[in-house]
Amino acid sequence: MISVRSIVGLPAVPSTNRGVRDWLKRNGVPLTKDGNRFLFRPDDIPIEVRRALELRQIEATGLPAGDYDDAAHERFADATPAMQAAALRKAEIARFLVAGGASDGRGLTCTLIEQSRAKFGAEGTDKMTLRRILRTVAGVAPVNFAPALLPSHSRMGKPPAEFSAEAWAYFLTTIRDGGPQFPLVQAWRDVRDVARKRGWAWPKYITVWRRWDALGVPSRLDTDAELRAFILRHIRQMTFPKLAEAVAQSFPPERRVSQSAIHRWWQREGKFIGQNRQSPPNPR
Repeated sequence: MISVRSIVGLPAVPSTNRGVRDWLKRNGVPLTKDGNRFLFRPDDIPIEVRRALELRQIEATGLPAGDYDDAAHERFADATPAMQAAALRKAEIARFLVAGGASDGRGLTCTLIEQSRAKFGAEGTDKMTLRRILRTVAGVAPVNFAPALLPSHSRMGKPPAEFSAEAWAYFLTTIRDGGPQFPLVQAWRDVRDVARKRGWAWPKYITVWRRWDALGVPSRLDTDAELRAFILRHIRQMTFPKLAEAVAQSFPPERRVSQSAIHRWWQREGKFIGQNRQSPPNPR
């Protein structure tokens, strides 16, 4: 989530906070209030504005933007909103790390890791994840970090392996029908066996896992009916932090969700679920 202030004055965007809020509403971008700030997801704004925001963020780090890769960004535009949001966040983390002197194989100090966690939160800022981010963007221009960090793309923003649409749909259906406890690797094996008979393109497990992981918690909530029912049963009586704690106490680690993930899911789906649920519970 980013604040309204972060896009004030960008090309085609009003020059005041109030003007930006009105502009976002006209463009159908959901807003969340956090104290005195209004927040929104960067993947919800028009692509030309998001591009200008990225250039502003790069300029703030002091890094050279580099040459814009149109083909990579076209592929990025075709990714799902959840995948785009995850990649944009990783790109911002990558720019922070590179500006702090880190690169693939060196410079990732304990201090820089602590600063990353303080700035971006605990999710996705452990040492191994930060190393993977740096390894992925090595040799990539900062302006192309987001396409490079799409989990289904290689470090240069090109697809490392082909997925047949039929194979991916079969994979998701297998997981849905198998239930929340069904092993991901077994779903991959089932699709592999069918793909051989039907001529589908189906890559290695690690590639499939990365694409699945990139779907983020909102998509996992869509496939985990028990977890979704638990959240809907308690979301009107609990704050987001308390609800995340309740999930952690009631579900195993691989099925737990953070308060920010619950909040993002509610912002996306809450307005469609039941009556009198137009506003989310207290986010604090």
